[in-house]
Amino acid sequence: EQIGRQYPEATVSVQAPDTLPVLAHPVIDFAVANVVENAVEHNDSANPRITIETRPVTENGTEYTELRVADNGPGIPDSETAVLERGYETDLEHMSGLGLWTVHWILSNLEGKIRFEANEPRGSVVVLQLQAAPSE
Repeated sequence: EQIGRQYPEATVSVQAPDTLPVLAHPVIDFAVANVVENAVEHNDSANPRITIETRPVTENGTEYTELRVADNGPGIPDSETAVLERGYETDLEHMSGLGLWTVHWILSNLEGKIRFEANEPRGSVVVLQLQAAPSE
């Protein structure tokens, strides 16, 4: 809702339950907001579209929840994602800002993961993966 008010030209759709129990800290709100805001701010499309969805996944017997933020922008440059995947910058390869670094650090400290995928036919998908909270 906040992104929709800030960027009325953008279409933001959310396909997620009202609550999503994950093992996290309230700082995860910053990480999610940063990823969604980046998807709008760096979108060069005349009609920016952002889709946010969740899905459960299981890896090595551990249940996770993925939050997927897809956009129809130009995509995240490979040089930016390579720096995050490598875990450090060099004089020749570095990030253009601190936003994705901050998201990466937040997810790492929560024992979560961040990854990047191409969106078809155009754009990118940022996937935040957090451990699902145990069901009671």
